[in-house]
Amino acid sequence: MAQNISIQKWEKNEQPDPEELKQTLREEGYGGIHMFSDHPGATYGDHQHNYVEVRWLVDGEVTFGVGDEKYTLQPGDRLDMPANTVHNARMHPEKGATYVCASK
Repeated sequence: MAQNISIQKWEKNEQPDPEELKQTLREEGYGGIHMFSDHPGATYGDHQHNYVEVRWLVDGEVTFGVGDEKYTLQPGDRLDMPANTVHNARMHPEKGATYVCASK
């Protein structure tokens, strides 16, 4: 995986509970925790953040691009991205995406 990107695939049988995800992130020391939704087909061109970024998908589907690599998240999957990682994102054209965001 590019630049120490971490993907944790959801292995539970039940759908992810946003409040449980938020609590886990608080326990891990993350701040700026909030829910965010993107409409179907939304895209974000190459950009970066000066903080560690977490996106934990609750519903829909999103694909992140880092260099030549692509990472597609399904509900419950978590992406951890190091600070200053240039990336882009594309939401599923029919589903959009809803996720828990956090940073540190």
